[in-house]
Amino acid sequence: MEDATFLSKPRKKIRILIISEPATNISGGYYIELSRGEKPSYVPLWQNLSNFFYIEHLQWKKRTYYGFSIFKIYLVDFVEILFNTLKVLCKILKGYYDVIILETPLALESILSMLVLKVKNVPFITMDSRWYNPRSFISLLTWPLHRLIVVNSNIIIVPGTRAYKYWTMVSSIPRQKLKIIRFYYSHLSINSYVCNVAESLRTKFGDKVVILYVGRLIKQKGVRFLIHAFAKLRKEYNNVILIIVGEGEERRFLEELCKKYNMRDSVIFTGAVDRDIKTAYYMISDIVVRPSITSRVPEEWGLVINEAISLGKPVIVSNATGVAYDIVKDGINGYVVPEKSSLALYRALITLVTNKELRIKMGLASKRIFEENFNLNTITQQLEILLCNLALKDVQSLNIDW
Repeated sequence: MEDATFLSKPRKKIRILIISEPATNISGGYYIELSRGEKPSYVPLWQNLSNFFYIEHLQWKKRTYYGFSIFKIYLVDFVEILFNTLKVLCKILKGYYDVIILETPLALESILSMLVLKVKNVPFITMDSRWYNPRSFISLLTWPLHRLIVVNSNIIIVPGTRAYKYWTMVSSIPRQKLKIIRFYYSHLSINSYVCNVAESLRTKFGDKVVILYVGRLIKQKGVRFLIHAFAKLRKEYNNVILIIVGEGEERRFLEELCKKYNMRDSVIFTGAVDRDIKTAYYMISDIVVRPSITSRVPEEWGLVINEAISLGKPVIVSNATGVAYDIVKDGINGYVVPEKSSLALYRALITLVTNKELRIKMGLASKRIFEENFNLNTITQQLEILLCNLALKDVQSLNIDW
């Protein structure tokens, strides 16, 4: 039976409980690392914090590799998940934890915990990246509960300015309760194997300008619009290649689209790859694109862009991503284009493809933005101060501008 997992031995008396929704095989790198069949690992942020606090993490992982949706996991494992959660709730009632962090407000575990937290007056933090109004029937139905949990938090942590502005508009949350902390973090490790693979790939593609997409091949990611834009680009500039890294239900449709444009030799579908190979593709890329669209909901963040700028790559994203305007400074380290606009994507691509100096300049800007805003030690320190003050009930010290 899955239980709350201990990350570290206690070094201080402050005890933190992190509550997340069940892990799935499509959970982002923010939750788990699935490459090479590794067991799920905690994000570097929580591992860093475990050096200062005693941390437990409540997250159901029994179905991580089964390909189940969250709904199906709850359906199949409801009794076990409920029993597991109730054990942790008993510890909350006994005053075992000093601070609770709700990573997923609408997870069953979070909802049950919030009721107990309010009774026991235990401080809790909600992490939320929503920056858009509810649109689907389910989100409209659950929105009042989502908002209730977030508003009742002692502190709401958001990853960027879009989420920050959203919550200040839709609620009367005092600004001192809202904190921007870049909790979406991903770091790519470069080793000799990765370098050898990257060198081999670069030799294979020669001096061609490499445009890279990394992510699932589903409608919401907007890859079809990237292919349309690339087809127009290819009519004017031959020395270019598009590499699509990832797998998903739209792959066959996208391959047929490339066949229709007669671009099978200039568009490469790699399928799913492990983390080292993915890093090698980032290394040889000249431009990284995230053309997400609003399907049922927009993309709340877009961790791929964190990875791209960490290696100093110019990036192009649609305005249907949470990273737009936080990570991507339009005209500085890339471009933010309207969603579903192949023409806008084409214009951004042709600008970068035909100007190597601009690509280098924007790549350097990306690297600088990553180092200034996504330094793991800085993020860890911000959370450490927040958690200490909450645990000590030092409300005055929470009014900090990072």
